[in-house]
Amino acid sequence: MVAYSSLAENLSSNSRRHHRVNVGPEVLPDPSFTPINISESGIKVFSLAMQIPGNEITLRLNLLGERLEVVGKIIWSKESTSIFEKGFYSGLVFVDHSISKQLIIRKFVKSYS
Repeated sequence: MVAYSSLAENLSSNSRRHHRVNVGPEVLPDPSFTPINISESGIKVFSLAMQIPGNEITLRLNLLGERLEVVGKIIWSKESTSIFEKGFYSGLVFVDHSISKQLIIRKFVKSYS
C-alpha cells in the first residue's frame, strides 16, 4: 500500500484544512527528500538539509500512475528530535499546479481516506 491513514492522525487532523495521508518513498522518487504525508494543498517531507522557508522547489510526484511536476513553497522546516534520525522535516504548500494536476492529487488523497 502506498498510502495509509491512522485513527490518531484522523482525530488530530480535524484542525487542518485538508485531510492528509501518509505516503511511501515511491510517491516522490527524489534522493534529497523522503515524503511523509500529502494533502490536496501540500506535502510534508524529510531531508538531511534544512529547507529555507519561502524558497520554492520543483517536485516530481508519482500519483495514480501519473507523473506530476509541481512547485512547492516551503512554509516551515524543523530539526528532527529523534535520536535515531538526523535531519529536518519541512512542510510545503503546492503553488503552481494546474487544475488537472490538482484533480489527480485530490483523487489520490481521497482514494486513501
